[in-house]
Amino acid sequence: MAEIEDQKNAVQKSAGLNTTDAAAALAAKRELEAARKKLSELQVAAQTAPGPDKPKAYQAADEAQKKVKEAEAKLNALAPQPMAAASAAPMAGATAAPKPAAAPTFVAEHTLAADETLSHLALKYYGHATPPYWQLIYEANKELIGDNPNRVRAGMLIKIPALPAGFKG
Repeated sequence: MAEIEDQKNAVQKSAGLNTTDAAAALAAKRELEAARKKLSELQVAAQTAPGPDKPKAYQAADEAQKKVKEAEAKLNALAPQPMAAASAAPMAGATAAPKPAAAPTFVAEHTLAADETLSHLALKYYGHATPPYWQLIYEANKELIGDNPNRVRAGMLIKIPALPAGFKG
């Protein structure tokens, strides 16, 4: 309980919010974190679902993506301008997708095979298939892939960005 109070006080202090606004912002932040966690779980489930279950799994991941966007919008609406940037940062202990630099350097280009996913590419090029690594590849190729990282298709030419300095996934 003291941890919740400390978080609420930190939110208040950094943004100059009153107690009610800080509590609403903290609740929205938690809602966003829960939505992101659910999305991550559903993305993994969609990637590993057997053939007949794939469409349903992708649909569930799409719905989760919409909930993440709604939660982000809700949090941004509650937060004053200075806090909006801070609200995008995860709470301590959470994992977020790394953002590529404005002009990323690429270590390779890879044409996707029929059964490959972004996790496969992350494992091949970085030695890790965890979300921070495949999300780095996704962010660098978002224009090609679209809003859902699970919708990669065979034949796509994916650029593999270099890991940022000090990257810890």
